[in-house]
Amino acid sequence: MDNNYILRKLRYALDYNDFQMIELFELGGVQIDRKTLCNMLKKDDDTNFVECNDALIAKFLDGLITQRRGEKDPQKSGIKRYETKLTNNTILRKLKIAFELTDKEMINVYKKANFTMSKPQLSALFRRKGHRNYDECSDQYLRTFIKGLTATLRPNH
Repeated sequence: MDNNYILRKLRYALDYNDFQMIELFELGGVQIDRKTLCNMLKKDDDTNFVECNDALIAKFLDGLITQRRGEKDPQKSGIKRYETKLTNNTILRKLKIAFELTDKEMINVYKKANFTMSKPQLSALFRRKGHRNYDECSDQYLRTFIKGLTATLRPNH
């Protein structure tokens, strides 16, 4: 899925301004200026558009986790902190961690987006690649989850 799209949708869901977004990047360990952020939030047909690569969105999501849950000792967590190639499964996992969602809560988030997700379907998205029950998180699954998350965080919009 397009990282810039994810960035735009999460900004809307969280109702964050430019400075709050910049703070998330900083918490993730990267300095970004307002002009670059604004250009990353533009549509891809804009002349000033700047692509948000996998490393940047990973750091943004790590900053979101840090902001919402506090800093974790990377040696204790066992989670690889700064991926260079992200999959939709990894993005979904980072969002689950950031918002401290249980499987039941995630299923309810999907329901808010008018999408039925069963517990086995959901757990397959969090399996290790190569596991016999692993399922790849499609763009539709991720897009629908973000839509449901927005409905959860901003119920009146």
